[in-house]
Amino acid sequence: MDIADIATSEYVAVDADERLGKVRSLFERENPKGIIVTEDDDYAGVITQKQLVQSHVEDRTKARAMMRSAPRVGRTDDVREVARVLVEGGTKVAPVFEADRLWGIVTEDDILRAVLEHLDALVVDQIYTKDVVTVTEDTTVGQA
Repeated sequence: MDIADIATSEYVAVDADERLGKVRSLFERENPKGIIVTEDDDYAGVITQKQLVQSHVEDRTKARAMMRSAPRVGRTDDVREVARVLVEGGTKVAPVFEADRLWGIVTEDDILRAVLEHLDALVVDQIYTKDVVTVTEDTTVGQA
């Protein structure tokens, strides 16, 4: 399954010079998983709601101070690879590109919803590893 099957071309974006007060308002009004930050109409980074809530940055601070890099994925990338990239990148949202142009976004929730219905079709032989993986009670499923 390609990521294009579950990604969306509809996303919330702000300019890097936008104040965080407006970004907070967008999270309250639109309830996105993340907001794309652009600079000169090009992708610059992403701000997640969790990141903004945990920060103690003033509303007048510019979005560029809070944005962080998120893994870029292509529209035709395999959903399993994108899920792995999100987990390894520690982010819940990734920009989706077609060629060099920002096409949309995909969130971990989008991926989970899309694959849940297919999980019962998997057999252990398709997903197991010969190497023993040791986890602790604090390890997330994504890390495992």
